[in-house]
Formats: sequence, C-alpha cells, structure tokens
Amino acid sequence: MQKPNGVTLTQIGVMTYLAPRKSLLEEKGLLDLKQAVESCLAERKANLVIDLATIQLVDSKAMEVLLDIQDSLVRIGGGLSIANANATILDIFRITGFTEYVDVLTDDADRDIDDEPTIRGMKLGDRLILKGVIDEDQLEEAIELQQKTHRRLGSILIEKKWVPASVVYGILADQLSVPYIKLRNGLFDPNVVQLLDQNIAKRLQVLPLFSVRGVLTLATADPQDAPSQMELENRLGV
Repeated sequence: MQKPNGVTLTQIGVMTYLAPRKSLLEEKGLLDLKQAVESCLAERKANLVIDLATIQLVDSKAMEVLLDIQDSLVRIGGGLSIANANATILDIFRITGFTEYVDVLTDDADRDIDDEPTIRGMKLGDRLILKGVIDEDQLEEAIELQQKTHRRLGSILIEKKWVPASVVYGILADQLSVPYIKLRNGLFDPNVVQLLDQNIAKRLQVLPLFSVRGVLTLATADPQDAPSQMELENRLGV
C-alpha cells in the first residue's frame, strides 16, 4: 500500500513498515514521515518499522524526529524499530547513543571477540597478544620504553609500526566504554560542526559531530579530558 505523501507503507502481521522515499536531511522528507506516522497512530498501529534502505544519511534533526516517533509509540504501548540502515547511519546511531533508545536491527553474525566482558578487562598489551598482533618480546620491549620515557604504551607501539593506530585506538575506546570511529564524510552534522569556533576546536582537539536533544556527540583526541568537556558544556549549553 503506497501513500501519496512520499512514504511507502506495508503491513506484515502486527508490524507496519514505513519506507521513506525522500531524503531525511530535508524538511519535506521529515514532514512526509511524520504525517505517515500520524496516520498509523490514528489507526492505533503501535508497532512500526522504519526501513532506511533508500536513505543515505541522517542528521541531528532526523534523529530527534525518530526519537519523537518512538516516544509517541511507547505512550500507546508500542515501539519503533529501524531496519536496513547503511554502515554510516549505523555508526551515527552507535556513537550518538541512539541505539540505547530505539531498536536498530542489524546482523550480529560478525560479533567480535572483544565484545566478551572478560576480554574488555584485559590490558592493552595482553589483548594485542591475544589478537596475534604482537608477540611477548615486542610487548616487553615496549613496556621497558614506557618505563624509561613515561609515554603511553599505545603511542610506542604505533610509533614502532608494530600495531596499526586503528587497532590501538579501538581497544582503548572499548576499555573506556566510548565508541571509536574513523571520521569520514557523512559522519558529522555540518550545522553542528559550526557550533564551535574553529580555533577553540583546534585548541581542545575536538570536533562536534551531532547534537540531539541537548546532548552533544564529539570526536576527541582524549576522551578523559574532563576540563575540555566542561568548557564545551559551558560554551555551548549542552
């Protein structure tokens, strides 16, 4: 069944699938989606799946609309699921914490060994040995250098080219319970980037990515830099 408002609706059992056919980065696309949801709510259809197969990107505003839809459905005993999101959108949902509030359907077949709680508690060097990235002799040498120079172990391993930076940062992010991403086109909201003066961003080594319901997601060189985070909260009111 296709509605004339730019959203395709399909009923499968108790689930209603909505497939937007216009970009959710544009006001018209968001308006079409909201109208389609209102139509479902009027018919007491409380279990919705939004199919993002044709959607390339989402921004802060689009996520706020999706969260509003989830709230409306929960109030009548239902809920929202997201299906067929591409890799970039999945990363956006993950780093912003969107997946904590909305069910995002993914293929978990390739779950990494690092998801195991016992692995997460291991030190960086031990995890790298477990992964087969370095051997014990390399780790011992790196630790000796760390003790002499008081530099971070990860920096030493990267400098020696024993371990790719992405592997080190990924493990450290997991230990700190913050997401790790490789910045690329689409993985930030241009309107949010402009919230922070470029000189301040360089000084703090941060890049604002998304702002959803007063919560700012940013890329940072140091997730443990609490003073910088407090400065951003005060400057931006988030």
